[in-house]
Amino acid sequence: MQTRTAILPAILLLGLGAARAGATPCDNGWLFTYKWIPSASGQDSRGDCTSPPGASYFNCTQTRVQLQGWFYYPTTPKPAGGYPVIIYNHGSEDMATSGSSGAKKCPIVNYFVPKGFVVFVPHRRGHGESTGIMFDAWEDMWLDLYCPGSICTSSMRQAFKDSIRTSYLQDQANDVKDAWTFLQGFPDINQNKLAIMGHSFGGVVTLFTNQTDLGQKAAIDLCGASEQWSTFPTLDAALFDAVDHFKTRVFFAQPHNDVNISPTIELSHEAGLVDMRFQATIYPDVPGATTGQQAHSQFVTDSSQIDIWGPGALDFMARFGVK
Repeated sequence: MQTRTAILPAILLLGLGAARAGATPCDNGWLFTYKWIPSASGQDSRGDCTSPPGASYFNCTQTRVQLQGWFYYPTTPKPAGGYPVIIYNHGSEDMATSGSSGAKKCPIVNYFVPKGFVVFVPHRRGHGESTGIMFDAWEDMWLDLYCPGSICTSSMRQAFKDSIRTSYLQDQANDVKDAWTFLQGFPDINQNKLAIMGHSFGGVVTLFTNQTDLGQKAAIDLCGASEQWSTFPTLDAALFDAVDHFKTRVFFAQPHNDVNISPTIELSHEAGLVDMRFQATIYPDVPGATTGQQAHSQFVTDSSQIDIWGPGALDFMARFGVK
């Protein structure tokens, strides 16, 4: 593993093409800081926001955050104009262990990088290599402060949690924008060939990000919101609204035995109603998965599954110029 900050990426990239013999593309990833939010005092004081809930905790979560991501560079010949780029927004599966295959999203990387794509995996706040607070802890913090069980009914708390979750995921779309700004400092990438891809909560963030024109030519949603659909109506409504304001075409994909396939069916239908070009595919059951959660995760962690949906994603991107 090689770790660098966001300083002078154009210079640092000069050594990225030298892959280690016998290594997979994922083995040759570089960890970069793509966004640094200093403390409220302006000092670069790092923190993982472990203080008890309160004003200082809120300040920490908002102003003491170091966002990092894994950068992967292909060794294939550079095409005219530079390499196409995929920003891959991860889900929550297997993110706990720093530097692990799961945190680095190796199955995704090992599929797309050899096909000539630069892949960047920005870690969301509180996940993997990034500091900050995860969405579930963020929800619990606000619930405990403003809607504790002593004064709120369970239905009130669920509605409040739905609202908090939705706004936090919408905010994280801004981090994706910052990731793209960071990547634009690298040479040898084609800034006109950007695709945004995401799985699970990362799929949700991808759809929210697609409301902003970053120059992306394609967006790919893998199982987004399948574990929350119909349970969090505010999130559902926000996703329908996002579809109504998409800036580019979207490929929706899920396995048939995912937790819930309604997001692909209903959101793609909404895309058709607003005359947005889209593709939607429900793939065969993930074999051996005994629960929807297993199928949900294995869709992107099992290389044999990526071999099934990957060609569809490649074709979709290629049709719109990301190749």
